[in-house]
Amino acid sequence: MKGTEVWGHYEPSVNEPILHEREETGDENLADQAVIQTVLHGGKAHLVENMPIAAKLAAVMRY
Repeated sequence: MKGTEVWGHYEPSVNEPILHEREETGDENLADQAVIQTVLHGGKAHLVENMPIAAKLAAVMRY
């Protein structure tokens, strides 16, 4: 969804994102980072205005 904000940071020691309800010091918008990393690694990102599920983000991964 356009303007989606998912605040938090990636924690390499546990290989997981740490999420927050609101922006905290040191956070970044992980939705933006997901798109950036997808494109940098040769993937495609698409904006879907009317998603059929109630979620901020969705992904399809293929190998």
